[in-house]
Amino acid sequence: MGVSSRVTNENAQCKLLKETRLCNIRCLHDNIVKTIPKGRKCSRTHKSPEPLRLRYAGCRSTRLYRPNYCGTCLDGRCCSPRRMRTAPVGFHFFLASVHELTEVTPSELKNESLNRLKKKN
Repeated sequence: MGVSSRVTNENAQCKLLKETRLCNIRCLHDNIVKTIPKGRKCSRTHKSPEPLRLRYAGCRSTRLYRPNYCGTCLDGRCCSPRRMRTAPVGFHFFLASVHELTEVTPSELKNESLNRLKKKN
């Protein structure tokens, strides 16, 4: 998990504003390395296979997202996306550990809801 902040005047009033965004840092996974074509050193940027709900500091995103992830390089280079955009994410509070940023699939959400219902009964 990371937090990226910047000061910019890219707005209608041309005023300096501080923008902060959450960055999801992913570790190198074996399945990504296996997808690197023969003769190539890096894999392409890829999209999450299914929609995810983001969590941060005891809050959960109000909608599902399919984030893009940077490719992986075998020679130790740090890859960065050529095209990048920041999406505004609405969050609502729910009980979770503080400073937690995880990806939650719809099936995990269903299981989480079922577990909460069982605890209430």
